[in-house]
Parts: sequence; C-alpha cells; structure tokens
Amino acid sequence: MRILTFDTESSTGCVNDGSLCSFGYYLIDTEYGTTYQEDILIKPIAKFRKGIIGKNGKVGLAYDESVFYASPKFNFQYDKIKKIISSCDVVLGFAIENDVKYLRDACNKYRLPQIEYNFIDVKQLLELFSDDLKDKGLSAIAEVLGFDFIAHRSDEDARVTYLVLEYLLNKHGKTLKELLSFAEIVPGSVTQKGYTHMYSLAQLYERNGFKRTSRQSSDLFNYVLTKVGQKVKGGPLYKKSIAISREIRYDDISKCFGIIKKIYSLGGKYANCTAVGNTFIYRDGVADKDFIKAKEAVATGRKIKFIEENDFYKIIGDVKPIDFDFLSVIKESDHRRYLAKINNTVAKKDNRG
Repeated sequence: MRILTFDTESSTGCVNDGSLCSFGYYLIDTEYGTTYQEDILIKPIAKFRKGIIGKNGKVGLAYDESVFYASPKFNFQYDKIKKIISSCDVVLGFAIENDVKYLRDACNKYRLPQIEYNFIDVKQLLELFSDDLKDKGLSAIAEVLGFDFIAHRSDEDARVTYLVLEYLLNKHGKTLKELLSFAEIVPGSVTQKGYTHMYSLAQLYERNGFKRTSRQSSDLFNYVLTKVGQKVKGGPLYKKSIAISREIRYDDISKCFGIIKKIYSLGGKYANCTAVGNTFIYRDGVADKDFIKAKEAVATGRKIKFIEENDFYKIIGDVKPIDFDFLSVIKESDHRRYLAKINNTVAKKDNRG
C-alpha cells in the first residue's frame, strides 16, 4: 500500500487568492518498507502578506520569501503533484481541508482540471477517538510526543502527520485499515465539481462507542421536524404543545422521529422549546438543560405538565422508529452552511465597497 501525507503553505493565509507556495509530502510504501519526502516550492500568484514571514511574523515559514519567488509557478508543478497524488492508495493530512482548498484554488487560478482524490483527516481522527491531543495543533502535538521537525516546512509537517497517525494506530492496536473500518470512515473527496468532508458513519449512527457532535444531532433533528407532517384535528393530544427533553431527542433520533409523527397523528404538536410548550416529556433520573429550563419556567408562573418518558409511551401507544439516511442529511446541512458562509463573505465585501 502506498500512503501519502501532504501539507501546503500559503503566502497570505487565504484560500481563494492563488497563495499556494508549497506542496510538501511524505510517501510510505508499506510493501517495500520505503519512505520518501519532498517539499515542492511554488511561486505564488498572491504576494506575501506583510508580517507573515519571519521571526516576528504571524507564521514563520521555513524559507525566505525570495526562495519562493525563484521557484516555478504552479502550472509547471501541476503534473508532478497530480502524479504523486494519483499514485497513492490513501491520502492523508492534518486539518487537511485548508490544504485541499489551497490546492483547488491553485488549479482554478491556472484553469487546470482539479486533481481528484479521496482524503483522510488525521486531526479529525484524533477528535473522533476523543484523544487527549485532539485540541492541539501539529507543533504542540509534536512537542508532546517528542518528534523533532522543522515547523511550517510542508514536507516536515507531512512527515509528522504520519507519525501522529502511527501514534493513534499504536494506541488503539489497529492497522490503518482496521481503524478506518471500526470508525466506518467515509473519506472526504475532491472532484471537478467540488469537495466533500470526511465523515464517520459509526459516529453519525452512534455505533462502536462513538457519539455524534451536538451540531450533527441538531442537524438531524431539524431534518426530522421538516418531515413530521400536519397535525390532525382532535385526538387525545389535542391542544397539547409537547416539548421533549434533549436526552430523549438525541438518544435515538430515528425513534424520536416516530414519536413526533405519533404526536401529530394524535392531534398534538411539537414545541421546539420549553418557552412555547405546555407539556414536557422527561427521562427519569436525568435533569438536562431542557428539564432545568422547564422547571425554571414553572417557578415563574408557567403551567407545564411534566410526564415521564415511559408514562408518555403508555398514552401514545407503540412507537415505530422511522429510519432515514443520516449521511445525506448531514452532507446537505454542511453544504448549506458552506454556501451561507460564502454569501456572508461576499456581502461583507460588498458593504465595504
């Protein structure tokens, strides 16, 4: 297996101005037990932003500015970089999506076809496995683990990225293939149309001990609310505005989907917060934020009926979980968030004139 880790550097820190100035990589061939690293320097289109280079700068690059300006432009390095990436079975990076963006931007600026590949983010793996190092940057991790390297030199960052991956594999006693399989990783991908993030199906469906992030749970639940349909007139829950504890909402979203549909079918409606609900469903022994807010509302004079989860099931009857494709929903949510960010950036530029 040929494993590639890569890292990039930028002359400005922006991902849309032709600032790519290096592509460094570390290549491991597991069949032959060989490694190779190289830092491919590139003359950027964007000028180096004042203060970004040097001991007192925001980022201390490994070479003098003049070295980058004496290097070939990206279009002369494109075929070489494409060949390197295309020759490998697995492509990894540390917080790799910025590197993906720099490389995509360079292709766009020179009107070259996008280099297509799948990628794995080592930093995201640390976060996924709740590692003690998950909140640290690469330099800080290298210091903790005792790795010597030249910071901000792309090929060195790429080499240390692989060492961090090795640390994670050794810690969990798994090969790379086993680790990715255990977390049910769907790699990020770069195509001519754009790129997608890396995801863990085990995390989204909360399998193998993994837990969804709060944002993922919120996105999935918001999707559920768009599919519940209209309430029927009359029924045992007529005029009931029902808020549900976060602990119940996010514990089993497919089941909660079924609960909410059942509420509407029995004449009630779902209240998206305790402020508008007159009934609150809670889990025995769990006082989450929603439960506390509901109790605080009662203390101010609000009338809220509290019903324990199991007692509520006795009222509404059997609940059938309603399954849906979690990954598609999360991808769509992330895409909308990405478009909103772009539109917000454009609006700010327009306002500045």
